[in-house]
Amino acid sequence: MQFRGAPKATLHHVISDIAEQIHSIETNGIRKEILLAVPPYDELFDAKDFESLSEYFDGFSVMTYDFPNREPGPVAPLEWVRVTMEKFTSGQSSAKVFVGLNFYGYRYDRVGSSTPKKDDKPQYGLKSIVAKDYVQFLREHHSTAMIVYDSRVNEHITVIQPRPSKAQSTPPLPDTIIFYPSLKSIYERLELATKLNFGVSIWDAGQGLDYFFDLL
Repeated sequence: MQFRGAPKATLHHVISDIAEQIHSIETNGIRKEILLAVPPYDELFDAKDFESLSEYFDGFSVMTYDFPNREPGPVAPLEWVRVTMEKFTSGQSSAKVFVGLNFYGYRYDRVGSSTPKKDDKPQYGLKSIVAKDYVQFLREHHSTAMIVYDSRVNEHITVIQPRPSKAQSTPPLPDTIIFYPSLKSIYERLELATKLNFGVSIWDAGQGLDYFFDLL
């Protein structure tokens, strides 16, 4: 990401040279392995980049947990993950490719009026949320929070929806919206990785609930 706009040939030369130097380092006869984390956007890393660099790296961890959202939305819609990963299914061995799984989520808290106005987009503050924060949130709001499954993106959503007043003609906006992984969402992404013959990489293992590992 930091090399956005740099000529690809120059960038390939720099990182492949770094990889060769690291591979030359051995400790007790053991060679270091190198995995390159790559962005999921074609304009930054596409199939041609993968083919050019595959011989220099032991694996590629695709950051399929970085779906671009400007408003409250999923962390990694399953269909977007599938489309992103399919560009790696031809040519080089898929054993070198890892589907990125997020063990963190995003929390959106409403700021301003809860009633949507004409030509006025809802405004939400955004922050990341990890296991301990999510569990604490559920402890504090278990009586008002709802957990629903969005089949359009294959993720669970936790919502706090205020009750509408008699004066409101439209439903109020949710006070809080949380997209956090669940056993179902992780299982479906593991199924996709298996179908495409890819491995998985986790960002970040310590940010997930303990029982997420029951699936691995």
